[in-house]
Amino acid sequence: YFSRNGYVSASVFRKSLTNYIISSTQTLTQAVAGELGIASGSLGAAYDQYDVTYNFNVPDRGHYNGIELGYAQNFSFLPKPFNTIGLQANATFLSVDPIKTNAVFSNNAADPNLNAAILDQINNNLQVAAVKKAINVTLSYSVGKFGFNLTSNYTGRVLKGISRKTVRYSNASPAVNSYFNEYTYQAPRELIDLRIDYKWNRKFTPYFQMRNVLGRPIITQTTNFPINRAEYGDPIYEIGVRGVW
Repeated sequence: YFSRNGYVSASVFRKSLTNYIISSTQTLTQAVAGELGIASGSLGAAYDQYDVTYNFNVPDRGHYNGIELGYAQNFSFLPKPFNTIGLQANATFLSVDPIKTNAVFSNNAADPNLNAAILDQINNNLQVAAVKKAINVTLSYSVGKFGFNLTSNYTGRVLKGISRKTVRYSNASPAVNSYFNEYTYQAPRELIDLRIDYKWNRKFTPYFQMRNVLGRPIITQTTNFPINRAEYGDPIYEIGVRGVW
């Protein structure tokens, strides 16, 4: 703490997650069809031409571990007109302890490789959408009835999705499914936002806001195929009035 002008903070956390639910698809067999009450005569093709999707509950535990840092400072000790400058910054750094389990989720003879594929998916699912590095900085300044805020938001590389791909080689003996997981990541991204306020009176504050000033795109990348896709986000302009009653 710095008297009434600012502060620094730090905290650590560890969050546990249990009973994770995962969805998996496997080849239909005669035994599975019998368990589901599906008569062979009701199918229009052989059993192995159909897939069955299950939801599994995973009782084993995984964890999110992280540290959060914060800093804020009002520069009121500076001479005018710089005494209204304010600075805020915070950062979060995250690590993931994946779910480890030895459970058997599939013993389907027609899909001998499926259980290993399901376990690999479970092992990586807590990584999905986990932002492992986030840094936010806001610089503010006011003069007269005008207020200015400039904000930077940075996020590191983020795993956005896991897609299991199935490959079957017809010339293999036996011809069984092989699997690999395709990982889709969002590339690191920094957004700059600018807002200008005008304190008209105690109740109404007109403002102008410009989001994504630099027009940073959302870039997604895949691991198994050299494909990058970009969604371009042009700057977004907003004009409005905030009111207090």
